[in-house]
Amino acid sequence: MDAIDNPPAFPLGVPHMTEFQPEWGMSLRDWFASHAPEPPPTWWGGGAKDCAGCALWNFQYADAMLAERSKQP
Repeated sequence: MDAIDNPPAFPLGVPHMTEFQPEWGMSLRDWFASHAPEPPPTWWGGGAKDCAGCALWNFQYADAMLAERSKQP
């Protein structure tokens, strides 16, 4: 996740703002993670679904979205 650009999801556009501060709102990574599709059944490997597994899936999805987004011109 270090090399991926993670801008704010809904930038405020404050003229004096020079860099994003987490307390100013949701990051684009968080937004992508919150909109991730449900993991495929193979993700669970036959085990029970759990919150940690869902979070892992969601943030891996978000990281993939950010990585693909950074390839765009």
